[in-house]
Amino acid sequence: MLTKILITLGVIAAIYLLFIKGKRALPPPQAQHPGRVIDNEPDAPTVSRLPSYAAFGAVLVLLVISGVWILLQWQAGQQVYSVQVTNTSTGESSSYHVKRDDIEGRRFTTIDGVIVTLADTELMEVVGQ
Repeated sequence: MLTKILITLGVIAAIYLLFIKGKRALPPPQAQHPGRVIDNEPDAPTVSRLPSYAAFGAVLVLLVISGVWILLQWQAGQQVYSVQVTNTSTGESSSYHVKRDDIEGRRFTTIDGVIVTLADTELMEVVGQ
């Protein structure tokens, strides 16, 4: 956890140094003198917009990929499985229908909202439908 915080602070510091401090290091623009026209100066260099378009495109691609990944994870979690619980000492078995996201170790919640916690003598078998 501490490393995540330190990495985040490092990225914030790097951005601050690159963009905020970097702009202050540039020389101030030359003041225009009214009434004085100089025709011999070349035009100011044009700034290419390609890096900003590339950055916008990269962010857009990352957002689309993240959205698709989240959607696929959600769909996988909504998949319904048949869970068969067998008591090893008596041999009795029960069957339940459970969503994938609702299975947590030796405890699960059925589609009907019933919370089932397994004892040490019970076995759980998960079968996809």
